[in-house]
Amino acid sequence: RSQSEVLKLGDIDDIEAKDDVLSFIRRHGDREVRVVMNFSDRAVEVDFANGATLVAGVTAEGLMTKVSASLPAFSGVIAQVK
Repeated sequence: RSQSEVLKLGDIDDIEAKDDVLSFIRRHGDREVRVVMNFSDRAVEVDFANGATLVAGVTAEGLMTKVSASLPAFSGVIAQVK
């Protein structure tokens, strides 16, 4: 996070909290990331933009290696969407 301008300085928009899932967008300049945290005990579907790339992600089993449409229980992801 300390090396990412969008995560350090970006505006926070589109905040949504529903069913133990928190999601928001951070924007800075022409960069945009989506942060999604799943605090529930079940996987949830997440609609990332086409071409989203993983910045960071963690599950109960370890680190994520790619962005997926299904976010596992007790996990979080940061994906660059623009």
